[in-house]
Amino acid sequence: MSTESKNQTELGKLLLLVVWPPVAALVVACALYQWKLKPALSARPPVAVINVEKAVTSGMDPAGSPASVQAAITKTKAEAKALRDHGYVVLNASYVYAYPSTYEANP
Repeated sequence: MSTESKNQTELGKLLLLVVWPPVAALVVACALYQWKLKPALSARPPVAVINVEKAVTSGMDPAGSPASVQAAITKTKAEAKALRDHGYVVLNASYVYAYPSTYEANP
């Protein structure tokens, strides 16, 4: 066997050792995603986060009469229940440490 042939064989082995593990890991990761993670993520309900304080404050009159406060609270609860009826888990923003803005529901 010539030196050039040996070098090509060694290069082929080296490439196989370098390329094969990442490709195998990618195949395994894709399989796990399809088999385990994707069904688990699709089974989770969507989430809506409501800033209740802001919703109530914006829904009442500037004087803050008890009737307007109660009406704003009732309206905010009704909107949260409507989201729930559409399959959302509704969270109060004051109890959530951090969330993407895409989850914020503005009643």
